[in-house]
Amino acid sequence: MQTNKNLKLIAAMALFSSSLFAAQDLIWDGSTDGLWTTGTNWSTDPAVVDTSDPSTTINIPSAAFTVNQTVGVSSPDYFQLMDLTVANSAGGRTIVGRIDFSDGGAYNLSGSQATTLGNFDAGQSYRIQAGRTVTLNNSNSNGSNFLRNLTGSGTLVITGGGFMNFQSNDSFSGTIRLESGRYNQQNNGWQPASPAVFQIAGGILSARASSTMGANVSFELENNFRWDSGQALTLAGPVSITHATGVTIDLEGGGNLRTISGVISGVGKSLTFTDNDSSITLSGANANTYSGGTILDNVGGGAKVTVAKDGGLGLGDVTVTNGAVLTLQSGSTHDYINDLASLILFDGALVDLNFTGTDTLSALSFDGGSTFASNGTWGATGSGASNLNDTFFTGTGTLSVIPEPSTLMLLGIALASLGLLRRRIR
Repeated sequence: MQTNKNLKLIAAMALFSSSLFAAQDLIWDGSTDGLWTTGTNWSTDPAVVDTSDPSTTINIPSAAFTVNQTVGVSSPDYFQLMDLTVANSAGGRTIVGRIDFSDGGAYNLSGSQATTLGNFDAGQSYRIQAGRTVTLNNSNSNGSNFLRNLTGSGTLVITGGGFMNFQSNDSFSGTIRLESGRYNQQNNGWQPASPAVFQIAGGILSARASSTMGANVSFELENNFRWDSGQALTLAGPVSITHATGVTIDLEGGGNLRTISGVISGVGKSLTFTDNDSSITLSGANANTYSGGTILDNVGGGAKVTVAKDGGLGLGDVTVTNGAVLTLQSGSTHDYINDLASLILFDGALVDLNFTGTDTLSALSFDGGSTFASNGTWGATGSGASNLNDTFFTGTGTLSVIPEPSTLMLLGIALASLGLLRRRIR
């Protein structure tokens, strides 16, 4: 049994017929675990806030119900709720009502049966107001739990090991923070009209139906996480790597159903992809600016990354390990790898140059960086490159290796220019 602190629900009465009712405090008064729909478990006495048992659990009844029916109010304003534990082992249930997390707190879901919080009616929403933080601790083992019609601009923290589907939450313009458990995006994604933030500090990101998390959502990658496919999911907003050194994205579930089309940033931050026969596409209109390097790791069989824009691999070096596949395509200038970066390939790596043209880089290695290839153009047979290698390359594009000028060379050029300038002055 999960525990909860004092549960406080405040129902502000609306105008019914010709009578106006005063606002009431509706407070959980069950001294032991009890059913939501048992009237004697509720009190309107504010003093109960200080005396109610903080260890009791509200259980979902065996028959369908709504929050409104619980207290006999047909059209309440928001029920304001501090902390709540819902144990649902009775069957699929929907908790419907205008519920406001008034003082933040925790919303705990347990049990084995599906629980749906909210529905599609605009008048039946779960609201987190600005400045308030709610923790959704989901240990419910059912894969069909839903949170629908979330509104407000506060913060929702997702913890626990459970599975939660998020649907029709475009009115929420606050912060969602994924720490553990699964965030599963449903249908049209999350596309708020106002700026919002999605912080990923762990857990699993996935989609139940083809979805886009819109351009108004800023993504902050604070730690490593897993990205399952299931259905196509696109992160369209800006992505910043906020971890001290960089993050690893574990690609699971097969298929090429993950896309980051927003700009990825992070000074000195690296981006590593691991794989279990899955892939990801980096696309969009503008170049990525993270500068700590990109690694396609061989954990789980070798990551597969498609770069479909110029500057898609940021400003740092690119490493492709055994079994990993890097595909470069769809750019306009074909500048996928930064001109001053190195491409480090390990035995068993493959680079698909799926374009017509040349991408310039500073250095190329075929043995993990122990030695470096000669200058000039490199590619597969049929590419027209001066140096051919069908072990590491496929496709019609070429890579041009032009070393970065050394410090000594730059100093010599500067001194020569200075001398020429002095002679002209004389």
